[in-house]
Amino acid sequence: MKIALITGEYPPYVRGGVGHSSYLLVRQLRKKGIIVDVYVYSGRSHEPIFSESGTTRYYAFSAGNFWPVIDLYAFMKLRSKVNHYDLVHAYWGREALGFLKKINPSIKTVATLAGVGLACLNYRKWVRSPCEECSSHDLLHCAFERKKWIENKFFKFFVPAPVLFTYFDMRRWCAQRLDKYFALSQTMKEMHVAAGFLEKKIEVIPNMYDPEFFEKLERINVKKRVDKIVILYVGRLSEEKGVEDLIRAFSKMSLNNVELHITGSGPKREELENIANATEMKKQIKFLGWTNYDVLPIIYKSADIFVHPARWPEAFGRTILEAMLAKLAIITSSSGAPRHILGDSGVIYETGNVAELTGKLEMLIENKEIRVSLGARAYDKATEHYDPDTVTSQIIRNYEELIK
Repeated sequence: MKIALITGEYPPYVRGGVGHSSYLLVRQLRKKGIIVDVYVYSGRSHEPIFSESGTTRYYAFSAGNFWPVIDLYAFMKLRSKVNHYDLVHAYWGREALGFLKKINPSIKTVATLAGVGLACLNYRKWVRSPCEECSSHDLLHCAFERKKWIENKFFKFFVPAPVLFTYFDMRRWCAQRLDKYFALSQTMKEMHVAAGFLEKKIEVIPNMYDPEFFEKLERINVKKRVDKIVILYVGRLSEEKGVEDLIRAFSKMSLNNVELHITGSGPKREELENIANATEMKKQIKFLGWTNYDVLPIIYKSADIFVHPARWPEAFGRTILEAMLAKLAIITSSSGAPRHILGDSGVIYETGNVAELTGKLEMLIENKEIRVSLGARAYDKATEHYDPDTVTSQIIRNYEELIK
């Protein structure tokens, strides 16, 4: 079997979960003797990497967020290559691959639904009231409600709602042409079915944990502080991640034996620091900044409680999986996949409800027995359901069904 995998992130240029997830899958597939060629549209140049188990090629361009150019670029690069493979798997460029599938029906195609980008134009509306069906009228309404700017280092301009509606509808139509989809969670499946993707084509296959990361967690021994309870957030500092809600909830507790550690970087960092500095708990809120992936196991093992306060329908959340492996008690908002990932091994609060989040934090801070119990249950669930061999076997089975 020979597979082409398309991604927008891949080592050494990884910004988020897609880069880690696509790399883990490629590594697992190659271990099982499957040849995988990787096409990386990262916007960063890098020399090709050749091996007997597959080649990795990096394509650089400077289109910023100007998606029409990016889509055209991907289409032109892929057009002459897709026929050389038994199957093409897209973590990125699903619409370009869908257009290729339309003009060349013989190619076998699959995509991982790792985000809401092609299912929902306005995730805030989905959080308020999930859509059972996204009609053209609904899509046009969301286009007018959402403000959209396109920018890169050369220009910035506002996209009128009718243009945004038309372009989004065309991209989604192309992406719906593929043979199969792997939804990272039930939430992603529901959102894409509501957006017109065929339910029978979508199978829920979650992310796998990183075995090397897991080994580091198991190997290192970090002595937790006995005088402090450490609450941890790991992730991007952007509006949709809800870190402001966490800071405001933390600041309402007025406890001396707690600290909040915020690990990550992003466009909202300065604003979040200003919010933290305006609270009475400012000395107990630590911004750790971006942290190398190799150091993260120590940060997780030093914490007691992990909070994922997302305001949007998260596709999966790799940091939740990492916190589960670290045996942390976990609190997450009700948006998206995290509540399904945790099940009864975590604590859920209503998205955006700062008072409820404060109450959940106080409950875990006051009760070590509950923290330990939740952490143990989360660990057991992570090792049982998100094991790399289990997840990879599901993916290979779907590959084989498509190409036989």
